[in-house]
Amino acid sequence: MLLLVDFINTLFIKEQGWNMDLLARLEKIEMKKIVVSNINNEKLNEMDIESGLPFPLFSMESKPRKTDAFFWLSLCEMHHCKLAELILIEHNPEVIKTASDLGIKTILYKHGDTEVGEIIDKVKNHL
Repeated sequence: MLLLVDFINTLFIKEQGWNMDLLARLEKIEMKKIVVSNINNEKLNEMDIESGLPFPLFSMESKPRKTDAFFWLSLCEMHHCKLAELILIEHNPEVIKTASDLGIKTILYKHGDTEVGEIIDKVKNHL
């Protein structure tokens, strides 16, 4: 299994910075994790994240976006895995729909509305 975590508005909240509660709990889960995003290198550099990303980044720099099935198929090809082996934590319902339609296990996260413990429980239930 491979745990995919959306970058902007899930793992990194624009107005606050790192989602430390989610990050701390994710680090306790023993499985490979990848940050997924549409971000391009220029915007990533503009963010000037001093500590860097906590997990490897997969981005196709919006070519295509995460709402395109090719994004997820490319990720699987690059990481030598199957769609059914993926668990995605994501804030965007459109991305959730695309991923779910492909057979990816998905968890919708809305910062401020979703309890982080609930997200972790859902991840564990997918294992």
